[in-house]
Amino acid sequence: METFTLPSTARLATTAFIVGILSAAPASAQVGTAFTPLAIATAPSYASIRIYTGQNTIDQMNAAGGVTLFAATAPNGTVLARVPYFPPFLPNPNELDPTYGWDYPGVPPGTYYVAVILGIVAAPNIAPGDWTQLVVPGGCAGPPGTGLVSREVFGNTGNNVRLRLASWGGCASTYLVDLGTSPGAANLGSFPVSSGVLGGAAVPAGTYYVRVRGQNAAGIGAYSAVLPVTVPACSTIDEDDYALTSTVVGSQVTLNWTPKPPPPGGPVTFYELALFAPSVPLEAWPHILLPTPATSISASVPPGAYTVALLAGNSCGSWLAGVVAFTVP
Repeated sequence: METFTLPSTARLATTAFIVGILSAAPASAQVGTAFTPLAIATAPSYASIRIYTGQNTIDQMNAAGGVTLFAATAPNGTVLARVPYFPPFLPNPNELDPTYGWDYPGVPPGTYYVAVILGIVAAPNIAPGDWTQLVVPGGCAGPPGTGLVSREVFGNTGNNVRLRLASWGGCASTYLVDLGTSPGAANLGSFPVSSGVLGGAAVPAGTYYVRVRGQNAAGIGAYSAVLPVTVPACSTIDEDDYALTSTVVGSQVTLNWTPKPPPPGGPVTFYELALFAPSVPLEAWPHILLPTPATSISASVPPGAYTVALLAGNSCGSWLAGVVAFTVP
């Protein structure tokens, strides 16, 4: 992914992965489990395979001793490639969201199916629904078509923006992007992008306008429709102590916290709970989202030692509001 950078002091809000933090035991590897669905991007003679994941999945990949990528002619069809990948696995620090993935240049045009499996597995025995179709187009024989630009699902929270670039009716090898403060303007930048994804972190508040054209050896295509991108106004939010406590009775765990006055960035609009890992970036923690009226949560938790973080947030970002450790016998 290619990035644009504009100065800002606002802290990024995190993408909330809706997972049962308190109802899930610590990560354990289940060798043979498929990652599905995969995020697939292709271009002529090029394929990109991505796993959008949190630290829990990274831990599983490491605990399993690696993962195996299979490419086949069809789900459980003739295997074209078996590629093992070994630990350590780490989220890509250049991505706006925690990911792990692989890029393959020089792939012949065609339709393939791929699957990524926990563990170093010799032969696939994979459910048909766990295979992801991968279509690699041939070279472009004509104009690249009309450009398209849209928001990505990941990376659009607070001051974190990511856009997907594409073309309709053609096959672009690169994209020419105009970025401005009014529709059709390019006063903030006009530049080529080769990856099909454009992202920016810590983007200053304001409304921006983006349009794109596809380009290949045959020429330059028509402009896309102009996409407005609005980034909210945010002030720096300091960390605070919300007096997070835990009570353990048998397997039942109750967490309580005390609401605080609105921070400089505005009223709190959500809370999050996350398994705390100081060595892992905030964005990589698996989260459970809670509404602001909540001041406690109870759940039956498997035996084990846990450290849980409370985060408070709004459209300007999310910040660490408390950490508590407890053991379930």
